[in-house]
Amino acid sequence: QTLLGREGFRRGLDAYFERHDGSAVSCDEFWDAMLGGHPLKDAFHLWYEQAGTPTVFATHSYDEAAKALTIHLRQELPRTPGDVGSGKRPMLIPVSLGLLSPSGADMEIPSVARDGG
Repeated sequence: QTLLGREGFRRGLDAYFERHDGSAVSCDEFWDAMLGGHPLKDAFHLWYEQAGTPTVFATHSYDEAAKALTIHLRQELPRTPGDVGSGKRPMLIPVSLGLLSPSGADMEIPSVARDGG
């Protein structure tokens, strides 16, 4: 739901049940129903094509003068038996972020910028 939005997720579930209700299906059939021609479809297949569980590391910095919080996320995938080549491709991992004030109240996030690939 985070990636597809509430309506996109609902459409995917409706398509899945319309096509496969009462049947035994594969993960590919589930993804086809949920994502169809969505550009994220190929990124999700990495979860089935390469072994290992990614670890996400987070660091942050705050620029008081600019009142800007920067959060850096880095992903590492461990080598597993049978790995060939120099490494694995990064997995798609949805990240949700929220900020709290010192009193614990939700804070508005005025903008988000993405840096990197």
